[in-house]
Amino acid sequence: MEKREVAPYVYLTDEQYERLHERYGKDHLEKRIQQLSKKKQNGEKPLELSDYHSLRTKGMQLVEPIRNRDDIQLMKRILKRDSLRNYFFVFPRPKYRNAD
Repeated sequence: MEKREVAPYVYLTDEQYERLHERYGKDHLEKRIQQLSKKKQNGEKPLELSDYHSLRTKGMQLVEPIRNRDDIQLMKRILKRDSLRNYFFVFPRPKYRNAD
């Protein structure tokens, strides 16, 4: 298996690239590859031995914001339904005797 250069200083075999492509999708994988390439160009060495492992174990993940109004409302309903915030208010309150 011959590694090929997918970006400056980033080398992967075709099999490794396909695995990463299946896992992250094309756009997200390209972002990760570009970030790794920039790090290597700046002289930062990743802790992992191979570029494949660097791309798989890369630290923080990018979170894409939800922009579709319907998806936002759906997420609000799910969070409201599954929220544990009101969990403590479900228990019956103790009944105190009147001080009269």
